[in-house]
Amino acid sequence: MPLRGSCPSVASFPNPNVFSKLPLDWPLKERVRLGLLRTIAGLSARCAERVMFVSEDSAHWIGDALGLPVSRRAPIPHGIDTSLWSKAPDTPLHPNPYILSVSSIYRYKNYVRLIEAYAEIAKRQREMPDLLIIGDDQDPDYLKEMYAARDAAASFAENIHILGEVPYAEIQRYYAGASFFVFPSYLETFGIPMLEAMVSGLPTVAADIPIFREIGGDAALYADPHSTPALAKAMEQVIFTPGVAELLAERGHERVMNYNLERTVARLLSLFNEICA
Repeated sequence: MPLRGSCPSVASFPNPNVFSKLPLDWPLKERVRLGLLRTIAGLSARCAERVMFVSEDSAHWIGDALGLPVSRRAPIPHGIDTSLWSKAPDTPLHPNPYILSVSSIYRYKNYVRLIEAYAEIAKRQREMPDLLIIGDDQDPDYLKEMYAARDAAASFAENIHILGEVPYAEIQRYYAGASFFVFPSYLETFGIPMLEAMVSGLPTVAADIPIFREIGGDAALYADPHSTPALAKAMEQVIFTPGVAELLAERGHERVMNYNLERTVARLLSLFNEICA
């Protein structure tokens, strides 16, 4: 590994699990892996001229965890190519109206609580859309908990669909057909699905954590991710309170313009030019 100053270098740490102090109860093998990654990341950070982060929030808390001077932190948020999402496909992939959540399955994605919140609303509201959860399985133990939560929903279980991984080419069609989007995760360094939802014109409900506030601003409805009733209340507002869904969709369309892909590329080029100079 080159010593800092021997050649220009940039490191990047987008994985929140490596630095999080949240009690996630990972299996031993995963705890060992994350510990090794934490050590390697610390060494890499000391050698790099700059450390790139995908948000202001992650630059703050991961930078602090690394003991990294603010002057060496480079927050450059992800961007989205809005032109690729400008025409919504009109072929539905699910026969009923549905609520959508998209992200790889890990325990911090909080899907069990989302399923519980959905079941809570369904008990008191007859006209409930289905719930679709899309994401590749990266945490088999937690996936079992998700299926158990679905089974516990009893008569509403058949309306909860855990689809697993789907081809990315189909993701846009799932967004296009959804009633609204929910992002219940309580640990993230960014959250690209939130951009995808906003650019698709979807109202969004998100966990009330700093990174989602940073991305969504006033274009999302936020809820305590550790409270099933709070998450249920926010989702219920979007479905049944007149005007809320339309307002959030309009604000999201404006908000996502702040994350134009060209702007991200320009900031990356500026960082690289600065380092090379």
